[in-house]
Amino acid sequence: MNHRVWVVVNPPAEAISYDVATPEEGARLIEKLTQEQLADPSIVANVFGLEVLEGGEWHEWYDEEGRGIDHYRGTDYSCASCGQLMEEEPDYEFSGTREGNIALFCEGCVETGNAFEYLRELMVPPHL
Repeated sequence: MNHRVWVVVNPPAEAISYDVATPEEGARLIEKLTQEQLADPSIVANVFGLEVLEGGEWHEWYDEEGRGIDHYRGTDYSCASCGQLMEEEPDYEFSGTREGNIALFCEGCVETGNAFEYLRELMVPPHL
């Protein structure tokens, strides 16, 4: 198989990968895992992606139009900080150790610094 779904549960945890045969199978698996994780109260956040094996290395998958797996899932893009719905994937994203989106931000939250405050609260343990 040359595709795999990855999921990070409660970032910044390590990613878990699942082999899939096609992007369509990957989208179905992501939907299934999403529904399962929504029912689990211990999961407060998650992020998914789809990778493809090219030249012996894993890369984030995009179709011929440059759209990622979220396009096929019908995912709405909303700002992680203020919740504003955006018509297309914004340019402002936080990328962790994987090549995927952990949080997307609207231009307003980036300009005011709210995006960075949100990330600081998400990534810094409470005792620091």
